[in-house]
Amino acid sequence: MNSFEIKTLLFIGIIVAVILVIKFLSPSKENKLPYVLKTSWLTKGETKILEGIAEAGYFPFPKVRILDFVKYEYGRRMPIQYLSQVSSRSVDFLVCDTETFSPVAIVMCSPNDFVKRLSEKLGIPFIVIQKNTSPEEAKRIVLAEIQGEKNE
Repeated sequence: MNSFEIKTLLFIGIIVAVILVIKFLSPSKENKLPYVLKTSWLTKGETKILEGIAEAGYFPFPKVRILDFVKYEYGRRMPIQYLSQVSSRSVDFLVCDTETFSPVAIVMCSPNDFVKRLSEKLGIPFIVIQKNTSPEEAKRIVLAEIQGEKNE
């Protein structure tokens, strides 16, 4: 065997070895996505708040993107400066009427100036409920805030 044949065989051997390593180290076809389902996507505190809102007679939608419930008031296309303000933001709970599913309040687990200004613009209450709040207290807070708005 001459040196060219040895180099060619060595090159082919390296290619075969790389292919085998890639094949055995890469995930199988059934498992290409490296994700698993979380057992709960809400924290214990968020679950308590959700229970309290539901007990108050409202439908709580958790972790809602702002773009899912607002639209640009001056036409169809939202300018980039306004889109960037809301595109990656969400509210902890969008509280909705159980019959119409219309938003009646926004609940956050911590203060947020932008969301507070937005709720004022939308004309719905902005409510802060800490995660360690009991469901009964969350219910009381939600009812007081929403009914207070209706009575004004």
